Amino acid sequence: MKRHFCEIWQHRSLVLALVWRELGARYRGSTLGFLWTLANPMLQLGVYTLLFGIYLNSAIPHYPVFLFVGLLPWTWFSGGVQAGALSIVSAASLVTKARLPPQVFPVVAVVAQFVNFGLSMLVALPVVAIVTRPLDMQALQFLPLIALQALLTYAVALSVAALSVRFRDVIPLTTSLLTFWFFITPIVYGAQTIPARMRTVAQLNPMAVLVEANRAVLLEGARLHWTALGGVLAEAVVLIMLAVLLFERMRPRFAEVL
Repeated sequence: MKRHFCEIWQHRSLVLALVWRELGARYRGSTLGFLWTLANPMLQLGVYTLLFGIYLNSAIPHYPVFLFVGLLPWTWFSGGVQAGALSIVSAASLVTKARLPPQVFPVVAVVAQFVNFGLSMLVALPVVAIVTRPLDMQALQFLPLIALQALLTYAVALSVAALSVRFRDVIPLTTSLLTFWFFITPIVYGAQTIPARMRTVAQLNPMAVLVEANRAVLLEGARLHWTALGGVLAEAVVLIMLAVLLFERMRPRFAEVL
């Protein structure tokens, strides 16, 4: 495991260069370029406000912002995992010819999605401050949530990246499983709507805990519940250990399969 992360650190400059290339390729030829990264969440928020704030008039206070704040961490997670599933397969020539450490590519997938998440937060934070409450120092509590989610996202992305090299069906399966995962995570609804008998089970979903924690910190100014987050940390650590073991076990055959 130590070698796994040491190789990532040794190639950190390459990771940053590949992230920049990934982001640049996404908007190459576009007039607005990176401004689309800010424009897209603004358009999303406008649609949510029109649909749920005016047409449907949800009973949840400030529902468009409630939904937007829940979607941002999920979009980073699901985008990172889906991109991670394709990351090694799509970089086959670099893995086989340049002999780069293959774990670099899932890292690039997760970091590139994190950049989009960070830019979307530049839209979310002023909206939260205007619509719900002024932000204070309590809002800084979302920083450890980012670290937790980064660990969790990389663990899942690394696992599906390794499996998809050997089993290509993992790529569409990942998309289907993420759709299921989305609906069991309280994003379009609040955790309080989950039946009481199911809430203990729901807390085993790390993304449910992280989404609710983000909302509590940003929308309510509440303190983090470290007991629940400790459970997420334990899950993330176990997942990252299993993911690295799986990855390193399958790694010697990557070049042969690709």
